[in-house]
Amino acid sequence: MNNKQYKKLTKFEESLKQSESGYYRALLSTDVNELADVYEELGYTISKSNRTCSRCILGMLQTLAKEYNAYATKLSQRKTTKTNNNE
Repeated sequence: MNNKQYKKLTKFEESLKQSESGYYRALLSTDVNELADVYEELGYTISKSNRTCSRCILGMLQTLAKEYNAYATKLSQRKTTKTNNNE
């Protein structure tokens, strides 16, 4: 994941968190398509027809949540390291 993808996902942070609990609130088709674009950029695939499948969307959100959280952890570690090096 890169910073551009991370920033795109930031506006869906609530849906990503919900997916970790096994559900998500309804998303607009434009939002699903935006999420699917990031999903595919990360090397995963979801067909156009599966973008209307609630189970498929949940799986995509859960995968994106893992990627998002891993990247967020990496960013916070970088910030901590920079802060400690500057002291």
